[in-house]
Amino acid sequence: MKFLTPSLVCASLICTIKVVAYDATLVAETSGSQVVDACVGKIKSSRIFPQDYSFLRRIAYVESKDGTDQNTYRSAYHGGIWQVDKIGFESTQDTTSHPALVGKHSQIQKHFDIEWTAVKWHDLRKPFYSALAARLFLSNKQGAIPNTMEQQAQYWKNSYNSNDPNAAGSPEKFMRDVRALESRDSKCDLTEGRMFITFVLDGSGSIGRSNYQKALVFLEDVVEKLGMSSKGPEVAMLYYSNYVYSRFNFTADPFFARSKIQTTRYPGGGTSTGRAIKAAVNMFAPLKGSREHLNRICIVLTDGNSHDSVAKPAAMAHAEGINMLAIGIGNNIDDSTLLGISNNISEHVLHVGSYTSINNALWTLIQSTCKLPVQLKMTDLDFAIAVAVRGTLGKNKMKYVASPVPESGITVDLEQLKGSVVGYASYMSSAPSKAFYDYMLQAGQRTYIPPPASGISGPRQLQSTRVTAGNATMHVLYMGYQGKEEENTFQVSVMLGNTWAVSLGQRVSTCSWLLYLSITPCTISIFKSLV
Repeated sequence: MKFLTPSLVCASLICTIKVVAYDATLVAETSGSQVVDACVGKIKSSRIFPQDYSFLRRIAYVESKDGTDQNTYRSAYHGGIWQVDKIGFESTQDTTSHPALVGKHSQIQKHFDIEWTAVKWHDLRKPFYSALAARLFLSNKQGAIPNTMEQQAQYWKNSYNSNDPNAAGSPEKFMRDVRALESRDSKCDLTEGRMFITFVLDGSGSIGRSNYQKALVFLEDVVEKLGMSSKGPEVAMLYYSNYVYSRFNFTADPFFARSKIQTTRYPGGGTSTGRAIKAAVNMFAPLKGSREHLNRICIVLTDGNSHDSVAKPAAMAHAEGINMLAIGIGNNIDDSTLLGISNNISEHVLHVGSYTSINNALWTLIQSTCKLPVQLKMTDLDFAIAVAVRGTLGKNKMKYVASPVPESGITVDLEQLKGSVVGYASYMSSAPSKAFYDYMLQAGQRTYIPPPASGISGPRQLQSTRVTAGNATMHVLYMGYQGKEEENTFQVSVMLGNTWAVSLGQRVSTCSWLLYLSITPCTISIFKSLV
């Protein structure tokens, strides 16, 4: 167990400092999908290794069912969730045979404060060490990791499991297990949560008509998996080359959306991704007047570097509370372009090897989309003492919220209106959970959270996300809320500064500019809803 970050927890008018940070990936013999996802997310955000097309995530399930198999932590075997044998582990420390490991070891030290050459095999009983060992072991292999499930199955057998025909495991087992993994949670559980998604499709000349049609089929599959409804996800679409073309506006009708996608023409021409992102931002404009806090998402599919800047339009989208998700197809696009689109959030970048293998990314895209948070904007917090988001959750289901954190910090108040809900918050993970968080948010308590500079130090701070609002650059706090009973309704309220002394339901008439003077915050509470 790793405790790192202090928080101010308030009950009634009493506040105390409470250290609550927890990282289950560093606790021996923990298991489960949230632990595995946290391990994979940490490795991806470090950018130490090239894309692996979900291979590391898949191996965890194939090898040990995410550590839930009873033989995972058997006596005298320390390979952990990724089942890394002792010989394989020792190869991850052999810099003589694999000199490229020197640079990777240095990066691991920088990002995670782990001196890899001092690690012992038994340390791999901690999930994150097992994940790092697996990824280092794979990095020693010649050639890139394949980008389709079928190719990965043979690669796993030859390069990871064993190429001995008598050894346990087979390509068929790999594919069977991956299908089982990816059939779970294959649709967004968002029937009680509004989500608006704009697809932005690159139609430039480098793609070609045949590949463009594959991209359209992929978008049809995404629409099917989203589980669209008037109370859940709605989608819109535009496509672009030198110019931007609006295909259809937001709709909750999956049949209409799929028919429009099917008949989208191929424009050909250049690649003006920045212009397309600006147009996508405008598509969300009619939602600004909504009384609800809506989850706004822009998914950009592109195969090449843009002829215009993407970073500034993407930052503008982020400032408007829009999540940017970048899908890079093929090898002709730089990571810098994709990170520019995603506002430098590694977890919001997906790599696809080619248009032929694009369907390999379907499950990963759906999972990534479902975890994108409702983005609160600084203007929301400037305007009122409290901005509240309400949601409904099934058992063990999660919803996410993100908020900018100014120098004065924020106070978070979680109310459970039905059932039981617990919250987790983090500056480092965009999808905090019971497996990885910096703060636990308990119902009935207010938690004051300072910006990370005053609460987090060392390698973890290098991975935090920032957002620009006006002339200020602020860290982003991500919050995940999990239902504990069959039906759960919650409301989370976010306030500027340490506002523990003011009741959320209180209406006061003093001017809102007092917020900027660090005097007791005031003005009318404004509550916005997800449902």
